[in-house]
Amino acid sequence: MTSELSRREFLKLSGALAGSFLLSPIGKIIPQETQEEMPDRPFPFINQKNKSQCAVASMTMLIAAFLEKHGKDNDINKLYDEILSSFGRPIENNSSGVFGNELIQILKKNGQKFGYEIITENKRSYDPLRMDYLLKQNGPAIVDVNANYLPDTVNHWVVIVKIKEADNKFYINIADPARAKEYSHYLPRPSKTPKDMVFEPDGTIFLPWETFSDSAGSVFIQLKDKLGKQNKNQILYQQCLYPLSNLKTGTPTPGVD
Repeated sequence: MTSELSRREFLKLSGALAGSFLLSPIGKIIPQETQEEMPDRPFPFINQKNKSQCAVASMTMLIAAFLEKHGKDNDINKLYDEILSSFGRPIENNSSGVFGNELIQILKKNGQKFGYEIITENKRSYDPLRMDYLLKQNGPAIVDVNANYLPDTVNHWVVIVKIKEADNKFYINIADPARAKEYSHYLPRPSKTPKDMVFEPDGTIFLPWETFSDSAGSVFIQLKDKLGKQNKNQILYQQCLYPLSNLKTGTPTPGVD
């Protein structure tokens, strides 16, 4: 595996990449323009409105974050209702929820209206540094997890916001539509709450990376500007810093609310 020193030397010597990188909070080099795209601000969080609508809430938050990133105002409650109506069917309390193929179909359906395309070629990373890069590059992602964050069947959709490091440990910031600091009757009552779960003022939670990673599937869906083009330098950077041979990959697993 390439050492951190040799990676930095490679980037420094590469004329295509010179001058365009900064050190990230977790000690890796990230593109400066990517770092500036994601200011630290409250996440547009919303809880699901019945026990089976975690997909609706997660899609709403993902689209709202995309709109905010591109300077577009939105009413998240109205957006929620709009996304729900685009299913063309009721998602009733205690129903089977939404599987991955339908979630992707509805995201694509709304892409023309809101000006985005979906990124489905990336699989959920088992490496927090790799995921940190993807989140900084493309913004938040929808993933499938076990609703109680146990190493069991994935059955719940959430949004991953960012990765942070503290005391030499990685933590993941999650917008979980089924979790609220104050319990509400329309939310599914979790049978287990991880002891290290911490609520943020915006409604999101922080969990240790291992707790999340052990409970998550392989789905990792992000949005990108329909008119935008990925910078070739970023592609070269990604290939040299995160060679595919160093990554574990998995098969996308349909998630269920």
